[in-house]
Amino acid sequence: MRNMMSAVLWAFAGLVIATSVSAADVWSPQVDNDELVRSWNGMHGFVLDSNDVPIVAHYNNDEILVVKRFDGDAWINLPQVGPGAVYGSTSLKIDSVDTLYISYFSKGNIQIDEYGYEEYDYVFNIKKFNGDTWVSVGDASNNSIFADVHSQSATLAIDNEDAPYLVFADGIHDDRISVAKYDDSWSLIGEGGFSGAEIYWPTLTFDGGNIPYVAYLDDGANGRVTLEAFDGLRWYTIGERGFSDENTNFLSPLNVDSEGIVYVQYTTLDFDYDEEFITSQIVIDRIKDGTLEKVSTYTKSGESFSDILLYGSLALDSENTPYISYGSYNGITIAKLTGGEWEILGGEGSIENTSLITPIAIASDDTPIIATTVEGERWFEDRIAIQKLETGVLCRFYSAEFRGHFYTDSTTECALIKEDANWDYEGTAYKTLSANAVGATPVYRFWSEGYNHHFYTTSESEKAGIIANDPNWTYEGIGYYVYGAQQDNTKTVYRFWSEAYKAHFYTASASEKESLMTHDDNWAYEGIAWYVAK
Repeated sequence: MRNMMSAVLWAFAGLVIATSVSAADVWSPQVDNDELVRSWNGMHGFVLDSNDVPIVAHYNNDEILVVKRFDGDAWINLPQVGPGAVYGSTSLKIDSVDTLYISYFSKGNIQIDEYGYEEYDYVFNIKKFNGDTWVSVGDASNNSIFADVHSQSATLAIDNEDAPYLVFADGIHDDRISVAKYDDSWSLIGEGGFSGAEIYWPTLTFDGGNIPYVAYLDDGANGRVTLEAFDGLRWYTIGERGFSDENTNFLSPLNVDSEGIVYVQYTTLDFDYDEEFITSQIVIDRIKDGTLEKVSTYTKSGESFSDILLYGSLALDSENTPYISYGSYNGITIAKLTGGEWEILGGEGSIENTSLITPIAIASDDTPIIATTVEGERWFEDRIAIQKLETGVLCRFYSAEFRGHFYTDSTTECALIKEDANWDYEGTAYKTLSANAVGATPVYRFWSEGYNHHFYTTSESEKAGIIANDPNWTYEGIGYYVYGAQQDNTKTVYRFWSEAYKAHFYTASASEKESLMTHDDNWAYEGIAWYVAK
């Protein structure tokens, strides 16, 4: 029975974790290993083009502003935006025909002081990518409107007719808010500095009627959020000035749903010093019929910063379902609002990140994608990564200590084993099916206390034989679903046996199969196990 007495060695000896009927949700990172990033600066821009290609902007370790895209196989750098870019409020946007726009600061009037260090002015720039190079949009660096843009408070936006806008803290008006539009030249929309006081974290969007809306943290309202709209002549306040909670500490970019309704999302942080307790919240409101209404609140509390959320970002899918990403000292978490309840995707804090602000976007198939920075081997050696939620996939692990692999499509198991030092997560093995999918065949899962192994099979006779004749194995139920027969757009899963390791190995990789058959005498090829979707 050598073809039955096998499986992957289990990290937790004697511990059986019940399998989940639902397939795993796993965050799959695509890391740029060719360039280091100043992770403490955070991500300076993240968009998806019309083909769902991720594009990011960030500063590398040489303090050069880099824009790059991930084409599905590799990271590709776009031409350098411009010489002398310097860390500041950098914004990346894309219009409906995939034209990229970027705003950033560069060095001007450079001088060397008596100690040999550079002194320079901040020069504001707005450029777009024409397919070959970055070209100036209206010569913003020489425009008097942008003579004193606050270096930490400037954000681009694109309206419904692909016109670029900029919202910024305007130093000419004591860092109050101004909005400018480009239409052959830059001009202010309404009065310059129209807010009542200094502002922070400005954001701009457009509703279904192309009406501009701005939100900002309002210094004249104790740092709370103020929301305003433009009626064609002037800016007016929606609701009360400073309508958000008094403990507001972060404002994410405004969002618009498929019906043209504007969403506002901000984060609060409340300290109870007597109880030594911290409460953090992500609050989502929307503007409906001209008034603000509450959508949902997401709360995390605890005794330390490791227990709470620190910053939140919002995105909406095609059904107007809200998704949030938030950072903590334990990692990044993504959650989805379903039926009035928040569902965590892929596990709490399951996404590695070295910057607490993580932008999120939704692909055309409603898959959430985030841009992160992941830890390098040394300080300031972090790297950019795009992380996409893969649903209905099988997690694959390897243990050098136990000399075997383990496979599961349980989100709970996948998250738990990732935390175990005995196992290295190797990524997703292949896609699994839902129970009601056409052609779905169950993969049966067994556990042996004596062999400390798991075993998987789709064979009804193999399953029945083990249950009837071999007390070493305990039947755990259906592990997941695959195709029992070859169909269109499927690929083969191959099965191997090792007498030396007393284990089976399963792979959907033809090259991995050939490598084992050619170069590793420890493994004997047993044939086709089953089929899975490409």
